[in-house]
Amino acid sequence: MGGEYLATLAADQYLADDLVGDSVYTGPTNDSDNIGNINNLVINEDGTIAGLIVGVGGFLGIGEKEVLVDWSALDIQVTDGDLRVDAPTLTREELEAAADVDVDAMVLGRD
Repeated sequence: MGGEYLATLAADQYLADDLVGDSVYTGPTNDSDNIGNINNLVINEDGTIAGLIVGVGGFLGIGEKEVLVDWSALDIQVTDGDLRVDAPTLTREELEAAADVDVDAMVLGRD
């Protein structure tokens, strides 16, 4: 291992907390539609991010469903140290029509 450990975050590194709870927008402009909120990240075995679990519909979490959005459909912008997630090819209607993901079943369904 060499005794080298990450002691600080580099300027181009962020925590998962910087994304979870944030909104997903249809584009980078201030008048872009908010199409959902990030509830979780899906991480591959190699440590890369496969996608996001996005909560759509409902009000204050009531009636919300969760959908899986592939990482390749997202555009991450960083402005003054703040992350912004855009899904320029998706609409709220598409996410609301997508299959509801049962995250608990996904986790429990593993060997």
